[in-house]
Amino acid sequence: MESNIYEAGVLENRMSGAAFNLWGMLFGSLLNPPKIYVLGLDGSHWNGICNFDLMYIKGIRFGITKATDVGSATKKGFVDDKAIYNYEAMGDAGLLRGGYHWLDPMYGAPEYQADFYLNEFYSKYPTELPPALDFEDNNVISWNDALWKAQKWLEIVERETKRLPMVYTSNGYIANFLKSKAGFLERYPLWIAHYIQRSYPTIPAPWSKAIIWQYSDKGDYPYYKWNSPVKYGKSWGSGSSYLDMNWFLGTYKDLLAFCDDVKPPVPTPPEEDNILFQAKCIVHSLYKRSGAGIIYPTGGYLVKGQIVNVYEIKNNWYRIDPIEQVWCSGYPSYMIKLN
Repeated sequence: MESNIYEAGVLENRMSGAAFNLWGMLFGSLLNPPKIYVLGLDGSHWNGICNFDLMYIKGIRFGITKATDVGSATKKGFVDDKAIYNYEAMGDAGLLRGGYHWLDPMYGAPEYQADFYLNEFYSKYPTELPPALDFEDNNVISWNDALWKAQKWLEIVERETKRLPMVYTSNGYIANFLKSKAGFLERYPLWIAHYIQRSYPTIPAPWSKAIIWQYSDKGDYPYYKWNSPVKYGKSWGSGSSYLDMNWFLGTYKDLLAFCDDVKPPVPTPPEEDNILFQAKCIVHSLYKRSGAGIIYPTGGYLVKGQIVNVYEIKNNWYRIDPIEQVWCSGYPSYMIKLN
């Protein structure tokens, strides 16, 4: 059976929601990816160490990292512990980059949160994509207060960067606000989160369109799979089984224009000439870590019989990626040298 986006849209218009969901479960995998949209991802420390080179090879062309937040315990701003790594690795892989601030409606004045994002991330790590505000936290003093904080953050960041920030949110979250008070959001590009078994999202008022659609949080492609227990993040290069998937709702040329016509980063090719030797995993599974020691976070694992290149040795730990800090134990009871 052949299917395409147009047919899916027609079907949804003619079917009840339940019937379309059933159709999606049966035939959703046959939906073709859109020909003009651009595939992207967003991530944070929850994704661990990601292989952005693999993501680029598989067709992803932009990535948005969590940049900053406010700690509920400390009441102070912090930079996500994967923000700098993601920024640099995305650039090396050739992805257009973005960085978002999670707005904390309970702790931290909006002026403080905007300044922290600008001073600790954006001014040091300028992104091709515009700044972005993650507007979804339900822990509010009041809904009016949360909306005011979002407005102040957006105004400050727009003034200081001379760019219109994006707003990441969902239909359910925006429903908490009075339409008469949320109208100012319309001028900011919408990055909508909507996981639904179809080929387009629902757009909440006051917006009439979205610029980016986050359609899945578990690596589905090309669209969300209804009630699927399978998570595909690692197959895309995420260090976690989860991965937020996004469509930029336009062409790559449109995406570059949205990024103010910047030139995309040039991928850095792996340096294969500095291989020290190859090693083979001889245990059932062996953690990969972000540094040479068990104190570093894990991000996937090797399996028994898997052969890897070794690029650096440090205290009986092997770096097994030519670019990224991906390490595993080199003890003889875990790995054996092949040459």
